[in-house]
Amino acid sequence: LEYSERGMELRAVGENPAAAEASGVAVLACRWKACIAAGLLAGLGGAFLTISQTASFADGCTRGRGFVAISAVVLGRYTSFGTAGACLFFGAAFYARDAFPSLNVPTELVEMLPYSLTLVALCIKFGNRPAPAALGKAYGG
Repeated sequence: LEYSERGMELRAVGENPAAAEASGVAVLACRWKACIAAGLLAGLGGAFLTISQTASFADGCTRGRGFVAISAVVLGRYTSFGTAGACLFFGAAFYARDAFPSLNVPTELVEMLPYSLTLVALCIKFGNRPAPAALGKAYGG
């Protein structure tokens, strides 16, 4: 994914949009497509989360999992495989929380396990790949 033509365009748009535009990439179109794809995937994830837990939407059903998703991208150092590995790590933490309810540990401590692991994992530096240079910066072209 990272080394395909579209992956390289997306990376160039995130690192140096002016250079990407100079090489013929439509920066704003590429960013719009990326935002739409991310929104669709997030919506599908939210729908799956809602339907897998209950048959209908309930207020607060995500319980901070959006923060965990963003943390997975940061922990994965903005790479596909790194993010997938971080998602597996956090998924295992959520599974561990649900798999061991009979331990003689207060429920509150068990409930905060995935979120505590998220904070600990973000505090530990894995690798040295920084965030994309143009992340969060507007580009007017």
